[in-house]
Amino acid sequence: MNIIVIDDDKDVLDSITNMVSDKKYGTNRVGSFTNLKELEKTIKKDKIDVLFIDIKLDNQDGIDFVKDNIDYLEKTDIVYITGYDEYIEKIFETDPLYLLKKPITKEKIEK
Repeated sequence: MNIIVIDDDKDVLDSITNMVSDKKYGTNRVGSFTNLKELEKTIKKDKIDVLFIDIKLDNQDGIDFVKDNIDYLEKTDIVYITGYDEYIEKIFETDPLYLLKKPITKEKIEK
């Protein structure tokens, strides 16, 4: 399973990346990004099984990114990450697998 994690908070990014790197999830490769431009290059060339994406990335919106790139993410399970409640309804425009509310724990990931 190929997993990508994107968050603009380096501590959150490293924490989630470490949690999903566990081989018990069948993880082959985990990529981590802090900006959407690098992520966009990757999804256009590689198959991604699960994408953990922060909703609010500096001045960008993770939900809009998913909507704009849905052709490349059609078979990707999307897990949104957020610390904000005001975006929760908007995520359903993209049919996500799950929403993780910060702070992220190993128990939340396993769920």
